[in-house]
Amino acid sequence: MRKGRIYGYQQLEQSDCGITCVRIIARYFGYRYTPAFLRGLSDSSRLGISIKDMTQTFAGIGFRAIPVRIGIDKLSEMPLPAILYWNQNHFIVLYRISKGRYHIVDPGSGKTSFRRSDIETYWLSGSNTGLAILAEPDPEAKPVECPREKSVSAIATLLRLFGQCLGKNRKPFAAVMMLSLISMCADIAMPLIFQQTVDTGISTGDIGLVWLLALMQVMIFIGNFMSSAVLQYVITRLGLSLGISMMNEYLSRLLSMSMSFFARKVSSDLIQKIHDQERIKDFMVSMPGMLFTTALSMIVFSAMLAYYCLPALLIMTGATLLGIMWNNAFLRHTREIDFSRFSALSKSRNHVYEIVNGIAEIKINGAEEMRLGVWRRLQLKIRDLSVRALKIELLSSGGTSLITKLQDVCITGICATMVIRGEMTIGMMMTVGYITGRLAIPFANVVSMCRSVQKTTMAVERVDEVMNHTPVRPADTACMPPADITLKNVWFRYPGSQNPDVLRHVSLSIRKGSTIAIVGASGGGKTTLIKIILGLFMPHTGEVEIGGRPLTADNAGAWMKNCAAVMQDGIIFSGTILSNIAISDEHPDMAKVQEAIETACLDSFIANLPMGLMTRIGVAGIELSGGQKQRLLVARAVYRNPGVLILDEATSSLDAENEASIVRNINRFKQGRTVIIVAHRLSTVKNADRIIFLRNGEIIETGTHRELVDYGGGYFQLISNQLEIAN
Repeated sequence: MRKGRIYGYQQLEQSDCGITCVRIIARYFGYRYTPAFLRGLSDSSRLGISIKDMTQTFAGIGFRAIPVRIGIDKLSEMPLPAILYWNQNHFIVLYRISKGRYHIVDPGSGKTSFRRSDIETYWLSGSNTGLAILAEPDPEAKPVECPREKSVSAIATLLRLFGQCLGKNRKPFAAVMMLSLISMCADIAMPLIFQQTVDTGISTGDIGLVWLLALMQVMIFIGNFMSSAVLQYVITRLGLSLGISMMNEYLSRLLSMSMSFFARKVSSDLIQKIHDQERIKDFMVSMPGMLFTTALSMIVFSAMLAYYCLPALLIMTGATLLGIMWNNAFLRHTREIDFSRFSALSKSRNHVYEIVNGIAEIKINGAEEMRLGVWRRLQLKIRDLSVRALKIELLSSGGTSLITKLQDVCITGICATMVIRGEMTIGMMMTVGYITGRLAIPFANVVSMCRSVQKTTMAVERVDEVMNHTPVRPADTACMPPADITLKNVWFRYPGSQNPDVLRHVSLSIRKGSTIAIVGASGGGKTTLIKIILGLFMPHTGEVEIGGRPLTADNAGAWMKNCAAVMQDGIIFSGTILSNIAISDEHPDMAKVQEAIETACLDSFIANLPMGLMTRIGVAGIELSGGQKQRLLVARAVYRNPGVLILDEATSSLDAENEASIVRNINRFKQGRTVIIVAHRLSTVKNADRIIFLRNGEIIETGTHRELVDYGGGYFQLISNQLEIAN
């Protein structure tokens, strides 16, 4: 078994530190896995994975892992590498202890080393012992068959995307090649004309020839300028089109992901990946033309330089190779900083988003300074990372510039020596100077392209999970018509092993056209049950059937086409009232809009607005009260004309009069429809055909209002206060 080298893998997302540590340990023992594969073995959440999850993930790849508590003096006796639980919220890999330094890989910032005092502060955290995880391949376990990661996997993905981009945009790229070729011809002609001007025109005193050659240079310059302008126009248009296409592809695949995927992700990570799409787009647009002109320039100008001065070509080639090696020396540091900045920028954006959206709570609780302090600390971290990146850039570019200057000095010295010896004319020397200047551009492009490939590969790694997802076939409403809904022994918990079971032993049958009410104390699983019925989440065990047909991730979209729901955390989007009601229609049916408005008792409110239905609301419009938002959400649900209507605390913010009016309107609207109501108010649920009482995720009682009151159980206790008020 090959082992011994530690790879400084970095986490792709904020919650990936545990997964990345598993990946580092596995690679040390010669096993290579992708982050996506390891996520599939673990029960990760937005918080990452727990120690229990980590040991199970190791078991899933044929390793045995043991969590241990150990003192700092025993660390040197512990088999390394090992995973340390760091600062009570992070995982790192300790791989070597030497000369009083503890060498670690931090998935968030790369390889570094700490003093003993740092280990005591961040690992022991005030205790005598710290938590470590020891892992090694289990000799009794079979090798795990899995998609293995190759060192070029991200590059292979990038090349595949590059090929697809070329295939879809053949004409624009062909135009780029043609215009680049025209510019290249002009560049080739210029040194030849220049040499003739010096060696023939000036040396013979032929003024007419000098002016003729000067006129030719002007014409070539004009042609080159025009072709360059058109080239820039074509590249800009291509970049804009490609940017829209790539962003559309990313968002399309993102929207096709399941709710479980979003439940595991930090929103700011997904938004930050949009900037990675920009980086990939820039690479796709610039690389074909640069690759073509670089290759052509290197071939043509290298041949010309070899003809005039072969030693100069050898010096340039050696300098270029040295420059590439110099830049590659900084690759690991660049990679570490790039991933760290991604994580820090994502946290910063998320924090600013929370400040803007939670400003009322911040002011009420006097938390301005605290929230600002968190933001300042994040900015200081971003600043430090940016300074580190700048230092590396200065070292990298400074070394490259030094190599280039030494190259120019050497070539000038060689050419001057050849002129003195009579082996080269002044015109030839000036031509060599021009050629080396032009050849320096493609040689510099080679270094630039290597760095661009490195940075774009990092971006591809981060967006890979979304872009490799195969979108589900578009839903067909004819596939899943409204029918009886049956739940069979459903169990469910949200992602993350630290989360408890939210639903347990839930078996339920809902007849088509009936009205069901779900009640229970807060946190009892009512909203989660609704999400399971809608198909937003799939149960961990058990199944949901629609008309006897299992509800799966593949047909959930078809089922939701026939459902409408007013959720207690429903969102009002920036736009007009009309666009928020007819949220899925570009051209709304005004008759259905009017019916929805009347059902939700919004007609008088809208009539008093100067712009009526075209009034802008949401973040970029007028502020709505809680009751107005709920009525708008009810109108949105009614507009869909669903076969199944779900109301989750849909009237909790309404006054008694408005609630009574909307309940009457919904009673008329629900004829022939299945209605599922989640509510605490007795007036909303008492007329349901059947009431389901949930406690701690289990169905405790079921029956009509009168039956459950007479039974005197949990439902009776829940509504007893409201019964007293009613009496």
